[in-house]
Amino acid sequence: MEDESDIRSHLTQHLWSDRFEDEVKLVGSKLKGKVRALQLEEIDESNFTLRAEVHGERCEVNFWKDGSSWDFESTCSCEIRSFCPHAFALLTVASKPAKLRDLFTRRAEVRKASGMAGDSGQITDAGPPSFHLQVVREATDAKIIRLLLQALKIADSGDWVVARPVAIYGEHRIPLGGKPGLTEHRVSDELVIRRDPAAEMNAILQLQQTGLASLGSHAQFRFLLALDGQSSGPQSGIPDPQSLWFPNPGHGSLEHFWPWLRSTGQKQLAQSGWTLDFDEEVGHEVIEIDPDAFKYTLEDDGSGSWFHLSVGFDVAGKQLDLLPILAQLLDQGADEVSLEFPAEGNILHHLDDGRALQLPAARIRRILKQFSALIDPRRFNGSKLQLHPLDAATLVHAEPEKFSPPDTLNQLIDSLSSGRKEGSHEVDQPGGLQADLRDYQRTGFQWMQFLARHELHGILADDMGLGKTLQTITHILSEKDSGRSAGKPALVVAPTSVVPNWHAEIKRFAPSLSVLILDGPKRKRYFRSIPHADVILTSFALLQRDIDHLRNYSYHLAVLDEAQYIKNPSAKVAQAACQLEARHRLCLSGTPVENHLG
Repeated sequence: MEDESDIRSHLTQHLWSDRFEDEVKLVGSKLKGKVRALQLEEIDESNFTLRAEVHGERCEVNFWKDGSSWDFESTCSCEIRSFCPHAFALLTVASKPAKLRDLFTRRAEVRKASGMAGDSGQITDAGPPSFHLQVVREATDAKIIRLLLQALKIADSGDWVVARPVAIYGEHRIPLGGKPGLTEHRVSDELVIRRDPAAEMNAILQLQQTGLASLGSHAQFRFLLALDGQSSGPQSGIPDPQSLWFPNPGHGSLEHFWPWLRSTGQKQLAQSGWTLDFDEEVGHEVIEIDPDAFKYTLEDDGSGSWFHLSVGFDVAGKQLDLLPILAQLLDQGADEVSLEFPAEGNILHHLDDGRALQLPAARIRRILKQFSALIDPRRFNGSKLQLHPLDAATLVHAEPEKFSPPDTLNQLIDSLSSGRKEGSHEVDQPGGLQADLRDYQRTGFQWMQFLARHELHGILADDMGLGKTLQTITHILSEKDSGRSAGKPALVVAPTSVVPNWHAEIKRFAPSLSVLILDGPKRKRYFRSIPHADVILTSFALLQRDIDHLRNYSYHLAVLDEAQYIKNPSAKVAQAACQLEARHRLCLSGTPVENHLG
C-alpha cells in the first residue's frame, strides 16, 4: 500500500470523523464495544476495505486514494445504510494505534502469502474511462442467483433481467462492481492497464442514484458472495457475480424499474456520459401513446336511460381502454403534481405483461380533469363507464369532434341547446286537474315535463307561496295520464307539518290520484300497498327510519319538499334519499337555488 504511514495518520487523527453527523457520533461512540471480527482487506495499493460486525449489523468502509488524500464510503445492513453509528464505531476501533498495527501486520502476511508483490508487465495509461451499461436477461439456475431471488422475495421463473456495467479503457472492457476496482488491470503477462478508481467510484454512485444495486455494494446481500466463495468446485456459474446489478428493492417494484430505466433513467445516465443497450429478449418495452389517436365511443346501454363511454386506443394491434387506466391513475393521485406524476414529461402506466405505456403528463392531466368528476376509482370496475344522459350530453357538447353519439343523445343535446323553446315539446295541462295554472306555473310544469322526458333531475326554487306544490301535482298527474310513470308511484317526502297540506291539495286539485300516507306507529302494515298507489306521502323523519322498507320498491318520481332538509347535519336524510330507486327526482325549495348548489 502506498505510504502506509499516510493512511495510518489519516485514521489515528480521526480525519474521517467530519463525515458523520453529531447525533450519529453520539450513538456510535456507545457501540465501540460491540465491534466484532474487524478485518482489513486490501484491494490494491490505493484501495482497501475495513469490515466488521457491529451490534449484529454487517458493516464495511471502503477507502481509496483521491489525489494526495484519502476518501471513503460506508455501507451497512442497518436502516441508515451509510455513515451510520455502526460505521462510526468500526472506524473508532480501527483507528486505535494498537489495532492498526495488528491490521496492517496481518495485511502484510496476506500480501506475502498471495504473492501480490513483484508482478511484472508494462503499465499502460489508456486515458480516462467511459462507461457502458448492458441490460440482459439471464438464467437463474446458479445457486447464488436462486439465493438472491429468495432474499429479494421474487418468484423464480427460470430467468430474470439484470444489468452488467463495464468501464472501457481504450479497447478493453472491465466489469464494474459495487466498489472501485484495482488501480491496475492485467490484460496479459506483458500488458497492464492503469485504472482510474475515482472515475469508477463516481460511475458506481451514478448507478446507485439511478436505483441500481450490486452484490458487491449492497451490504444486505453481500453475504451471498461469501457463501458462493465457500462452495466447492465451480463457483457461481455466472460471470463476475460481483458486477451483477439489479434494481434496489428499496426503490420499489423490480418489474416497474426496467420500463422506467428505458424511458427516464437511460436519459439521466446518458447525460453523465453513459451508453446503454437493452438486449432484445429483455422485454419491459415502453410504448408511447398519442392522445390524439384515442377513439371516444358513446353507446346506449340498452335501458334507454344511461349511456356507456369507452376511450379506446391500439397497442400492437390490440385494443385497450383508457378509462380503467385513468381510474388507477386517479386512485394513485395523478391529478396532482408530484415526483411520480410531474407537471410535464411523461407518466408511466405498467401493464400486466411487463410493458409500460408512456403517457404525456400534461395531456393526461387535462383528460383526468375532464373525467375526474365521472370516475370513482373505488367503484369503477370495468372498461365502460356508465354515464347519466346529462353527463353524456355535456361531454359531447364540449368536444363534438370526438364523438358520434346515438340519436337519443343527439335529441337531448338539441333540446338542451334550444332551451325547450320548440312548440312541439309543449305538453297540455292534464284534463283531470281541477285548477287553472298561472303563466309562470305553466312554465314550471313544462320544465318538469322536460326533465321527465330525458330522465333528468332538478331543483324548483320558487319563492314561498308561488305554488310549487300545485306545479308538482300537475306534473305527477301528467306523468300518470301519459303512461310514462308505467304504473309506478311518486314518493313525496316533506316536513312532518307539511304532509297534511300535500294530502289536502292533491284531493283538491287532482282527486283522481290515489294517495297513501305513511305515518303513525301502524304505518308498516301499509308498506305492501305502495305499488298500488299513485302518490306516497311520508316525512323526512320517517324516511330515515323506514328506508330499509321503502327501498324495496321502485318509484317513477321522488320529490323532496323543502330541499334544505337534505342538509341535515347527520346526512342521514341525503343518504336515505339516494338509496331510493327513482327514474326522476325533484327538490322543491323556497330559498334560492344557489344555496343548494353551493
